[in-house]
Order: sequence, then C-alpha cells, then structure tokens
Amino acid sequence: MDYGKCDRCGADLIPADWFEDIEYDSKTMLPTGRVRWAVGYIVCPECGEKYCVDDTFDGPWHYKS
Repeated sequence: MDYGKCDRCGADLIPADWFEDIEYDSKTMLPTGRVRWAVGYIVCPECGEKYCVDDTFDGPWHYKS
C-alpha cells in the first residue's frame, strides 16, 4: 500500500502505531464484536515527521474469533 511521500524530505511514509480498533454500537455504546486493524499515524523513516490519518488505511471490519 502506498502511504505517500514526506512533505519535508520526500521519503516514502510508513504506517506506525498499529492497534486493534473495536466497533461500538452507536445507540448502546456496547461492543458489537467486530474489530479491525487500524493505523494510528504515518511517519517518515528519514526525518521523523508524523502525519495524522483518518480511517483510510484501516483494514476491514471482522468478527473476532
């Protein structure tokens, strides 16, 4: 997957801070049982610049087995 280029030095960005995202029901705020792997932020391995991300790079929702 392409995470883009660093604005400061032009190096390829890499994902950082992977975590398991838990889905919650919007009405009851109880866990639905579905999870996905999500990216906390992307970072430049050359200069250390960090970039905030939305859910663009997150994996698909699935039921935890």
